[in-house]
Amino acid sequence: MDKKSIVRFFLFKFILIPLLSGLCFQRALAKVNLSTLTCLESLQAVELFKEEVHPLPENVRQWLLWETQSNLKQFRNPIYPMLSNFFLIPDSNVIVRDTDSASGAIRDIFVENESVLWPTHPLSTHKDILPYRDGGKYAVEHFPAYLTASRSMVFFLEDQLFSVKAPTNHAHVYSREKDSHWGQPGKFDLRSSVKVSIGTSQHIQSVERSSKQRDDTVVFLYDIFSISETDGFENGFVVRDLSPILKGGKNYLPGFAILYEGRDIAKRNNQDFEAFWEEHYAKVYGKLMAHLLIKYGVFISTPNSQQVLLELDKNSVPTGRIAYRDMGDTYIVPEIVKSSGRYSDLEYEKMKNMGILRPNSYLNLSTRNPFFHFNAEESEFHEREYESEIGVSPEVIDRWQIALQLAFIQEVNKLVGVDVLPEDLARGVDHPADFRKGEVGYQSNFSKPLTSFLLSESSLEAISRFHTLSRK
Repeated sequence: MDKKSIVRFFLFKFILIPLLSGLCFQRALAKVNLSTLTCLESLQAVELFKEEVHPLPENVRQWLLWETQSNLKQFRNPIYPMLSNFFLIPDSNVIVRDTDSASGAIRDIFVENESVLWPTHPLSTHKDILPYRDGGKYAVEHFPAYLTASRSMVFFLEDQLFSVKAPTNHAHVYSREKDSHWGQPGKFDLRSSVKVSIGTSQHIQSVERSSKQRDDTVVFLYDIFSISETDGFENGFVVRDLSPILKGGKNYLPGFAILYEGRDIAKRNNQDFEAFWEEHYAKVYGKLMAHLLIKYGVFISTPNSQQVLLELDKNSVPTGRIAYRDMGDTYIVPEIVKSSGRYSDLEYEKMKNMGILRPNSYLNLSTRNPFFHFNAEESEFHEREYESEIGVSPEVIDRWQIALQLAFIQEVNKLVGVDVLPEDLARGVDHPADFRKGEVGYQSNFSKPLTSFLLSESSLEAISRFHTLSRK
């Protein structure tokens, strides 16, 4: 490295980034009507910064803008990238879990000869993980990371788009500012996710490979590998392949962004806000849940608006496809997996040992969760000055929930070719006040009879016939 390059490096790392980060950090906490996109553009206009960060494709930049800014204040993050420290760890200290489709290009960033790179979350103040334990080690790499609405970090490196779900006690800048010490300690524990997310991704990919026709209604953002500790702590991180977002130039709207962007998008489509998102969010979510359950035997533990991205074309018209991105928050229903006839007893036992099967399944599909925080009257997280602009009334949420449940029932019956679920099940809607008090959709009036209908002998026979016909 010549003298000029050394000077440029130190200017970038120790002067430019801290200065711009401080300026942009304050803007990240600003209300959504302030333009934080200018921060990103100004950073990209600086020659030193452009050498470190690949310019984002336009649709990726739009997704990240929605992801970080079109959300409740408490869940926003900066649109500019923050630096994630990567530590070199001997491979003897970790367990690497792969899926069959793990991208070699992405995997090669993390896995080297006899060692792995372990990324850390920029906002975390909790140091009880492998890179920091026993006095810690020096970071060997520093990569720019965009923080999402959850604990994940998005990277665009070597033309590869992927995210890393990493342990952190602070997933959002608001949490870090409000409570710099404790934050959200539950977000630091990924011991279950490093196993379940990879096992579920592997399972869905296996079903896709053995099917005559791939599911073109769902875009799966697979968790492709995880790395965890071997010393008894078993915490780790999960890497997700986001390459489908790059392909085709489509835009992907996070479900929660409907609150902030939904009225404008409905207006562009010359449609009423409530009717438009009943059709393109509530019903599409219901169909997603049906496809996951019948085709793959997968149900979402806590379905919510953060887990899905709605595909839009360049004119903001929904394509009808929905992306699902949280394999770690799922379980596989043993009865449906067995009835599918896709797995030998040995393979079934392997799935059980991975912890991705839920014995004695209760199908608590929590159908109100996709609208969590949508109602300004019942959510403490809403900003008062925005309630009249972004809040959705309890009556509208009730209608959307019924629409979701009806879409789920109709899609289940359509897939298996027989009416295994009566449509009047969709009338059992929880009262909004009950939803806020703590059940968050669990044990709902819809879910209670669902298990007895769907896992009955006649229904499982119909599901078995579906899988027999759909296999290659």
